[in-house]
Amino acid sequence: MNRRCSFLDPFTLVSNSDAHSLQKLGREATLFDTEISFQGIYNALKTRDGFAGTIEFFPQEGKYYFDGHRKCDICWNPVTTIDNNSICPKCGKPVTKGVMYRVTELADRTIEQGIKLSEDFYSITSLIDIISEITNKSPNSKTVQTEYLRLIESLGAELEILLNINLSDIKTVGGKELSEGIKRLRAGYVSIKEGFDGEFGEIKIKTKT
Repeated sequence: MNRRCSFLDPFTLVSNSDAHSLQKLGREATLFDTEISFQGIYNALKTRDGFAGTIEFFPQEGKYYFDGHRKCDICWNPVTTIDNNSICPKCGKPVTKGVMYRVTELADRTIEQGIKLSEDFYSITSLIDIISEITNKSPNSKTVQTEYLRLIESLGAELEILLNINLSDIKTVGGKELSEGIKRLRAGYVSIKEGFDGEFGEIKIKTKT
């Protein structure tokens, strides 16, 4: 998204997790392949030598990614919004515009051009959400929370499980469905329902889009 805007080209794009709760700390990150010191990190950000990319949640999960009206069940991408003059066909009022609409207004590159210029990035969803989907239970349920802690204790840090740990090891500890789900996540085979007008989007790993 950001690389569609040429005025951001001088800046190295970083990613950081939010701080709503302890569980959400450290789930997004900026990657470095350099000396872990102030000067090393500073030089990597300034020159991009030693900058190895970012880990981040899918932006489509955001509550205001696409345009629309939640009460009217209208969810539009920016092109559809423009085609409809930003007016909801059900209630006749202007739709709530989202982040992608603003990016489209500011962008001087196509989506394809932006992708070609993007630094390495890894899109993920949380391990808890994957377990929740597999078990068909709430992320806050005791079943999901217990399994999450068991996997962390057995396999290591969440980001390592999602991105690096051998799938056969994940299968041994967490089962076939978990290993297959993480395999699809790593390959980008996810089903995406974009967020709009205050409603969070959804990322599902069981179905390829």
